[in-house]
Amino acid sequence: STGASIENWIKVLESAVKKYDDNTIFVSGHAEPGDDLTGGKERLRSKIAYLNGLLEFVGKQMKSGKSKEEIEKLPGIPGFDFPERGLSRNLGTAYDELSA
Repeated sequence: STGASIENWIKVLESAVKKYDDNTIFVSGHAEPGDDLTGGKERLRSKIAYLNGLLEFVGKQMKSGKSKEEIEKLPGIPGFDFPERGLSRNLGTAYDELSA
């Protein structure tokens, strides 16, 4: 609803990995108290993998016939140990993007 696109975020992050050198420090947004706010390229690569995994996982759930509401209630994305906060929103956003 805000105009963001998971697929576009993947492209933006991939572009940043290519553009900047290995000494670049990136500042994360949407942080919670206690989060590490900075990181290098490996942090971007981790986010790229998560976003690709999110789209793949939700796509498989959709193909199996699950509704958006069912997908939003899933406990996690296999292979990714990311914080649960925001997971339902991420799953729903991926559903919306893939069903558009």
